[in-house]
Amino acid sequence: MDGGSIPPISTIGRCRALWVASQGGPVWQARAVSYDFDVFLGRAADLVELADCLTSVPGLAISDRTLATWQVVRGAAAKYSFTVEPTVCIDVEDVPDEVSELMFTPQSLIEILIEGSDTGEIPFARRAARALAERFDGVALDKQTDELWPRHSRRVATKPQRAEVVALVEFRWFLLPSTVTATLIEDWLALCRRYVPEALPRRYGQVEPLQGKLADGGEPQLLREWDTADDTLYFVGTTPVTDGSLPVTNVRPWARDMLTTNVNVSVLASAFDDDRWIAGFRALFTEFARRSRCIYAYGEVIRGLEWSGRKAWFSAKSEPTVFPGRRDGWLGLVPYPVFWAWYGASYFPLLAGRLTHGTQEVREDSVFHELAEKPVDRDALLAMMKPARFRRRVDWVPRELRATELANPRRSLPVPADPATVMPKELRS
Repeated sequence: MDGGSIPPISTIGRCRALWVASQGGPVWQARAVSYDFDVFLGRAADLVELADCLTSVPGLAISDRTLATWQVVRGAAAKYSFTVEPTVCIDVEDVPDEVSELMFTPQSLIEILIEGSDTGEIPFARRAARALAERFDGVALDKQTDELWPRHSRRVATKPQRAEVVALVEFRWFLLPSTVTATLIEDWLALCRRYVPEALPRRYGQVEPLQGKLADGGEPQLLREWDTADDTLYFVGTTPVTDGSLPVTNVRPWARDMLTTNVNVSVLASAFDDDRWIAGFRALFTEFARRSRCIYAYGEVIRGLEWSGRKAWFSAKSEPTVFPGRRDGWLGLVPYPVFWAWYGASYFPLLAGRLTHGTQEVREDSVFHELAEKPVDRDALLAMMKPARFRRRVDWVPRELRATELANPRRSLPVPADPATVMPKELRS
């Protein structure tokens, strides 16, 4: 063996090693083999609460709490059991998909290491990892076996009762057909896995009953079916996501002259009582809008739908909505306020300095306009924008960019509307 080479060392978990001198020259010596657990924490944790959680496991104690790295010992002899590394912040991009499916976005990460080869300490480290996961709404990962705990998801949303009247939150991203590619669909799937796994197409297809199952063929099969589809690919998600749709490239002849297409997803509005759902959908909404370079995107609340037991149905009592991407042309921005809106490069120059109310976040050549931090219906939004006395009402976007909703005594669908008088040149019929 070449004295300067390092032979491979097979270890379980992390191998910490160092060079030492010997009579025969450099020798690679394994100093310790560690058995590791990662614990993803779902909420903030201070040192006092962390220590309290660890020592709540029978027989465990911390040898010196003043140190940054804790040595956990056990028994009357204070035998070394394992090491707890300091808590570190973690980017959502670094969270394994299987962990994202079980918990809301992790706030931080703790590593637990058994440094040495004493396998008898593994059960104690495992109990500590699970105790931390339980206390802080998180997930523990055994890095040697890939075992996750808990096995059930912490991402739980309540399903409505059959025939219950519900509200939906509808998200739509409008795109030029030329931008619809396999990469766009791959981006959508990746962002769903990262931020809202419930929006992944659990079942999908072009007609009911939807035959495709993500659990059977995975994303490769879904992408193959998307590539051969000649009409919109519909899907159902996991509660609180009810359903959605993805555009395709091989459209039927009647759709080839459409100026826009769209991605949409519908969510039970009751889920947004939990701030963690709001954070996940906000990230999905803005990040997909940015990556897709969409023309226009929005989130709106639709009230008065009836829950069938599997999905929400529109009826004569449901709130009417204006859909701007018609077969006969683009109508413009929706005529009523929406809680979140994204205006892409096409609309950006038409709106510069003309958005009012709420907050604005400019991102390159686009702007995210947030009238409310969480989903709010149009009546509540209008009430929030009520003008001061003796002052004319200031619209949230210029009136000439919005479609005009027409009288609809028969409540026909789509809701009749006149197109905006001003719109981007690429969206003019």
